[in-house]
Amino acid sequence: RLDLGELKKWRPIQGFVALTDHFSAEHGGLKVVRGFHRQFDDFFRDYDGPVEAGEFFRMNSVKYAKLQKQCQFVYAPAGSLVCWDNHIPHATCDVLSGNDSREVVYASFLPDCELNRHYAQDQWKALTKGQSPPAFPGEATTIKHYGFGLDWNLEECKHLFI
Repeated sequence: RLDLGELKKWRPIQGFVALTDHFSAEHGGLKVVRGFHRQFDDFFRDYDGPVEAGEFFRMNSVKYAKLQKQCQFVYAPAGSLVCWDNHIPHATCDVLSGNDSREVVYASFLPDCELNRHYAQDQWKALTKGQSPPAFPGEATTIKHYGFGLDWNLEECKHLFI
């Protein structure tokens, strides 16, 4: 049974489009525990550490050392679409010794369900008021803070949110 708990949205699939080549871990690319979606129930059945809830947590604690050791780099040439089940532990590579940067455009896939319809409506309300998205509480208070304005036709975009 899927327990959405206190999530603001349900995004089972995460992803990005690589704008630059990600040929090695030294450039900050993505690493994942491949196949973890098939091990998820078994891992947490035998797991004796604390479990963090929510749609995202960092694996930089020693309590996730076993998972960190299983992470493998994802090779992604520029233009690649990389998608993963959000159950799969993932992180960016932590040693950046290359001269170039990892540049991506993130994508989230939100299934049509009641939780996500409410989320999209809240996004639309914030957008039309020039406020930051409700998924980022405590961040910048206005869209203008991020360096872009509302210079597009909101009426043309409304169907995406409502």
